[in-house]
Amino acid sequence: MAEKSAFLTCAWGAALQEEAQRLLDRRPGGDVASFSYIAHFTNAPDPGTVEQRPGYRMDIVNGKVRVRLGIDERERANAMLVMDHDAAHATLTVRSGPEMDDLARLAFDQGKRRLDGSYDAMPLDLSALHDAMLERTSVIIPLGSPPRRNGEEALHADADGAVPDA
Repeated sequence: MAEKSAFLTCAWGAALQEEAQRLLDRRPGGDVASFSYIAHFTNAPDPGTVEQRPGYRMDIVNGKVRVRLGIDERERANAMLVMDHDAAHATLTVRSGPEMDDLARLAFDQGKRRLDGSYDAMPLDLSALHDAMLERTSVIIPLGSPPRRNGEEALHADADGAVPDA
C-alpha cells in the first residue's frame, strides 16, 4: 500500500500526478486530448495569496500529466471546480457512488460547489482518480480550522506532509 499524505501537501500533489498518469496510461488506445483542470478550494484554513490560492492545476498534454499545487485566481482551464474547503474535505473518505453524488449535490445546492467549463473532453475518469486518491490521502486538516492570525500556527501539515505537534 502506498504511503498516505495530507491533502494539498507537496507529497499529496506528487501522488495525484502519479495516480492520474497511471490511469491515463491504462486508457484504451488512441491519442489523448490535451486538457486542463483546476480545483480551487475556497474558505480554506490558509487562504494563501492571490497567486497561490489553495488548490491545484492538472494539465494533460501529449499523454503526460503535470500537477501544480496552488493556483492563481486569474487562471483558466477547460474545467474549473470551485468548492468550499470543508465540503471538499467531507469527500476525502467517501468512495465514488451514491453517497459521493449526494455530497456533491448538497454542496452545489448550498452554493459550495460549482463547475466553470466542462469535463466533456477530460481524458481521465475522475471518479477512478478520486477513489485512487482515497488510498493516498490522510485526513489531517480539521474541518473549519481557522486561518493563521497574529503568528498563530494553523492546524495543517507542512509542505512535506508532516504534521506539527499540537
